[in-house]
Amino acid sequence: MNIRGTEGLSPADLQSEIARGARFVSYQWCLSLLVVTLKRDTRLHYLRPGETGFLPGFLWSAFSLVGGWWGIPWGPIYTIGSLWTNLRGGIDVTAAVSAELAADHGAPAVPPLAGVGLGAPRWSAGPLAALGVFAAAIFALVAGANYQAQQHRPVALANGLDSAYVAEIDGTAHPLRPRSVVQLELPAGAHTVVATLPGGNGPTRFTFTAGGATVAVINPDGAALVAEETSIYSAQADAAGENPAPRVHAGRTAYSLPRPDYFLDEFPGSVSMPRHASRTEKSRVAVHTDLTYERTADVLLRLSGRPALVAYFKALGARLPDDTRLLAAAADALTPAELDDFFTAHLTTRPVRVEWHRAYQNFRRAQHPDTDLAADYRRLAEANPDDGAFAYLHGRLLDNPVEDAAWFERALAAPRPCAHAHFALAYNAVARGDFAGALAGLERARAAGLDNDTVRDQRIECLLALGRPVEALQALRETPAARADFARANDELHLAFLTGGKPAATQVVEAFLARLPADVRKESGPAIRKNFAARVAYFEGDTKAFAESLPAEPDGLAAVTRALCVRDHTTAACIALDQEPETEKSVGYLFLYLSACLEKDPGAEDFWRSLVATWSKIDNRHACLAAHFQGTARLTETALLDLPFSPSEKRLVLTAIGLHEPALRAAAFARARQCNFSREFPHHLVAAALASAQP
Repeated sequence: MNIRGTEGLSPADLQSEIARGARFVSYQWCLSLLVVTLKRDTRLHYLRPGETGFLPGFLWSAFSLVGGWWGIPWGPIYTIGSLWTNLRGGIDVTAAVSAELAADHGAPAVPPLAGVGLGAPRWSAGPLAALGVFAAAIFALVAGANYQAQQHRPVALANGLDSAYVAEIDGTAHPLRPRSVVQLELPAGAHTVVATLPGGNGPTRFTFTAGGATVAVINPDGAALVAEETSIYSAQADAAGENPAPRVHAGRTAYSLPRPDYFLDEFPGSVSMPRHASRTEKSRVAVHTDLTYERTADVLLRLSGRPALVAYFKALGARLPDDTRLLAAAADALTPAELDDFFTAHLTTRPVRVEWHRAYQNFRRAQHPDTDLAADYRRLAEANPDDGAFAYLHGRLLDNPVEDAAWFERALAAPRPCAHAHFALAYNAVARGDFAGALAGLERARAAGLDNDTVRDQRIECLLALGRPVEALQALRETPAARADFARANDELHLAFLTGGKPAATQVVEAFLARLPADVRKESGPAIRKNFAARVAYFEGDTKAFAESLPAEPDGLAAVTRALCVRDHTTAACIALDQEPETEKSVGYLFLYLSACLEKDPGAEDFWRSLVATWSKIDNRHACLAAHFQGTARLTETALLDLPFSPSEKRLVLTAIGLHEPALRAAAFARARQCNFSREFPHHLVAAALASAQP
């Protein structure tokens, strides 16, 4: 017989021990394996006379208490049964063992000591008390762990904007840096968030719930992209297959998502595989705060469809009506019908959301040119004389420097003046070539509280035009970049070159690369360096090196530029003809016309006629210019020189006019030189054209 503790004892010795009070006892144990619950008897234990069996009964009860509960439904049932048996002393089989010893070994059976070996379990006070203490400790540990878990629910708090702001959760302030994510642990239950967003429409207030088998992502601005991703791991490196497309969300302030394997962390390179499994899946939740509105819109459209894209812009528009970048992105991404619906959100909001109305006006004039917006806004301005915003908004629709200036002055004199009127008057000053006056007007706009991207960009242009590149670079760096922004890096590269030459430009390149994620830097670093090197080559006047470094794109202005740099007018013309929208087509024809004039190409006049025809299709300002050269509505020389175009476009337009119209050449070339302060392409093309013909 295999009985624990009887080593060295003969059958006769065992019978003698039984007579003196020894016992043979088995215990029960329970183990749950999720879907299977096991309940078994242990091997027989030999208890010498006077032993209570406390230790083995306690250990088997503790084992069941820890490992038996977890199966449903039999885990708790079998565990309680095992504890009941073990706490009563186990199952006493002394009489059966004595009979078996007598039958198998001839050892005469002896009656057990009175009260012992009756074949039934009995109470055992020692194990009962000890196990009670152990059970209480286990309960306390489980309850404590559960309480701790309830107080530490994972929450991600994200800022998807380029500006910092503070989010309060239940009254506790959490400062958020631009384009950042912080991980918090909050108690289970409902929480209240209050945040005042830059470019927003007053405080944003909402509630969310933390708890359950979920994680919470809180994004008060709604601009971040939240992705639920899955990664497939395989025992064989080439057999994992392609990961499924992620589920993406954007536009909402709060998300409650199933708890993933990895929350905000990257997927590891490898994982431990379950036994006998050839592949396994892991999940994660990622929060992307470094994407532009355009990039987020592209991802939503591709992975979630157009309704998600429209909902994203509507949600952000309702929340961020003064965000000029958002409004520009919406104008590019939404259809005219979608934009009609989008802009209804804040047209009647008071105080007037000026940036919202500016974007609306631009949209209506481009898509519905027959609409008399000027009349509509004049009625609003006359009905609200105390609000300078409507006077400004009416003035910007007039396209007449004398008339609109009067309305801008009226906007500034109103009881509630509109700071945008300072910017409008500065823009008119730029059109006249008065960059010093424009800079003063922009400073007044800033002092009045208007200091958005448009004002900053115009201010930098004025500083450059006045020959103050060091101050222009300082103005750019006044607002630190929230992320590795390629467009901003291009601007900084240009200004750094103007202030410190190639060494200063190289420092900008290295600083930009250092800010990129390591994997992006490794994969895209060489191409980025090549792009920056091409731009520096152009700054230095090496147009050949610039052309060779440009990507061989099949279309776009870059392709036109590349063809012109190698004097391939035929290819450039074919590409320009296919450009969309008309504004880019007109720029392409300007490039072609200037280049053809330099080369004495007889096809230059064809490019000019195509240019004028394209101008007639763009907007009212360009249409007036086209009408002048088509002979249907003449403009004065002053009106031509003071065209309300940006300096980058104006240098091209006036150079082309000067080449085509000898009578206007002296005045047009003088203003074009004044606007050719940027060393970006087509600086050298314009400079060469200006030098090619005598006024």
